[in-house]
Amino acid sequence: MKHLTENEKLFSKISFKRLKKLLLEKDIEILRFERSTNSYGEFLFITCIEKGNDITYSFYGCGLHEYRNTYLNDVFHFYSGNSVKVLFNNPIPLDKNKTLLDLEIEYNKYKKIELEDNRDEDTTFSMIADMADEDYAISNLY
Repeated sequence: MKHLTENEKLFSKISFKRLKKLLLEKDIEILRFERSTNSYGEFLFITCIEKGNDITYSFYGCGLHEYRNTYLNDVFHFYSGNSVKVLFNNPIPLDKNKTLLDLEIEYNKYKKIELEDNRDEDTTFSMIADMADEDYAISNLY
């Protein structure tokens, strides 16, 4: 996706502020906006596509990262690689204004949430997970 910076592509994450700006781009269509789960926890998922490109990008955030025992508030992680034809039979873009309003509501709800303070364990895991593959860090700590 041409709108992502090299740093965002390298670390596969984007700030909430940048995500909103990205979704406002004229050539970006939002195809999915829903709360769902993946192997890390329950998150808000936003799938979009750049016009003229067949590859979707799925962003997830505003949820509890269970392994790190922390909420993803200001950061959305993302992945790409799925063809729009594989995921959707007949993709119909969602209304951007409504989706961005719903995104703001979800963000405001999750930015206020804090977990009980388990800093020693959480900090150690976060440091390892940031330095290495998260799956590797999980297998060594649990």
